Formats: sequence, structure tokens, C-alpha cells
Amino acid sequence: MASPVPFTQKRTVVIRAKVMESKRIYRDIEISSDSTLEDLALATVEAFGWDCDHCYGFYSHLGQSLHDSKEAYELFADLAEEDGSAMEVRDGVLGVKDTAVGDVFESRGKKMQFLFDYGDDHRFELEARGFDETMPEVVYPRLMSAKGELGPQYPDYNDDDFK
Repeated sequence: MASPVPFTQKRTVVIRAKVMESKRIYRDIEISSDSTLEDLALATVEAFGWDCDHCYGFYSHLGQSLHDSKEAYELFADLAEEDGSAMEVRDGVLGVKDTAVGDVFESRGKKMQFLFDYGDDHRFELEARGFDETMPEVVYPRLMSAKGELGPQYPDYNDDDFK
């Protein structure tokens, strides 16, 4: 008689997203470990009240030089693959649409830099703070806690600002 297959509960990862300019501003987001980095990007941006309307990437290097990252995931990699364009993607950079959150944030304390909107250069430090089992009645991702306000995504400029 074959031994029973053990039941494996899905896991969640609690990610703290801190604004790199002011690490006192953060959001704790719980997300299923089998969600994609694309899902995490959307959850992070929305947790700060913004729209996810720009390209983004995740980088292991927490400093300014993203090219120093040993691990990198970019929406650009997916876009280049989807349309077959000659868009330049650095060697070793993977996409976000098929990469699971749990494969990147596999251990507590793992940090990545999330860069949203390469033009405006919004940077966040993401850290795996803990793991839990999914609960059937809960919808993921979900905002667990928030501290501080980031401000508007698009400041309201008036004509006097350009004089």
C-alpha cells in the first residue's frame, strides 16, 4: 500500500515595503508565496495609494547602482519576450510575470530593492518579515499595516511652478 501524500498548506510571505528615502514610511503586505513578482509590484504600489502605470524591477543590490545586482527581475524582460522586440535586457535579468514571490523571498530577512517608474526613480526596500499558512477566507494580497504617508504619485503642479 502506498503511503499517503502529505498535505502541504500554501504559504504566505509578509513583505515590508519601506520607502528608501524615508524608511519610517512603510507598508506590510501579506501575499501568497505562489503569487508573482508582478502581483507584488501591483500590491506594493497600490498599498501606497498609487497606480501601477510604469515599468519596474526588483534588484538584490540595495544601493544606487542596479547593475551591481546579482539577482534582477524586470518587467522589461517580459515585454521584450512578449513582443519579440529588440528591447535591451541585460544578461541574467529575469521577468516578473512567471517568477513566484516565494522563489525570490525564500527566507526571513531576504531584501530586494523595488524600483518603480525608472523616470521618477521611486525606490523601496522590500524585506521578507515572516511566513504563515494561507487561510481560505482571506483574499491575498492584503495590507497588514501601514505607517506614514508617501504623498501623491503625481504632484499637482500649477503654472507658477514653472516661472
